[in-house]
Amino acid sequence: MSSIHPEIRDLVRELTKKIWENRTPMELSHIASALNGLQYMESNEKEVQQILKALARKLRENTESINSYSIGNGLSGLQKMDCKDVEVREILLTMARKIATTPHQISVGALCSALHSLQRKSYSNGEVKALLSAVGSKIATCHGKLTSRQMSHALYGMQKMDSNVAEVRGILWALSKLISEVESTLRSQDIGLCLYGLKSMNCESAERIIRHK
Repeated sequence: MSSIHPEIRDLVRELTKKIWENRTPMELSHIASALNGLQYMESNEKEVQQILKALARKLRENTESINSYSIGNGLSGLQKMDCKDVEVREILLTMARKIATTPHQISVGALCSALHSLQRKSYSNGEVKALLSAVGSKIATCHGKLTSRQMSHALYGMQKMDSNVAEVRGILWALSKLISEVESTLRSQDIGLCLYGLKSMNCESAERIIRHK
């Protein structure tokens, strides 16, 4: 978003004011849609940081149980965001807590979208670890088959993760149990994305995962 047009800056700035002025709670699906609209923007821009801060407050105040739609839609909007920005970390942590405590059955597609959104995130952030832990626990208990596209998107999102981190290994273990259930043959493009996502992993951790299967 370094090339953001002045008109967009002005519009985002005015929308941020309206969010702060609105004292009524926002529905969770509406917050997710708002976040999804930011998916091509980067969090190093002041205007983006300000609207993320406003949406983070609305997300914290929301008492609804999160569902598959809001997980996939909301987190997809953060895929170009950087965890060095506190506003991004705050949203990730709140989403992690909502995912961990939701009574709803979460679709495997939504969980893969959540992982895909982490492609620029560092495993060293506590908020990212919290999200990995929440998503991993849901993948381990979810039912339903993965498509090859979902699997490749999930693993592609892990490209900056370190397999020495317990939360990362938890995700890999959960996905390894599902990969044999992929509905269709993995396309060459999907295989490439899957393996690219493992570029920061090491074999010692991989062996540890296999032993626990």
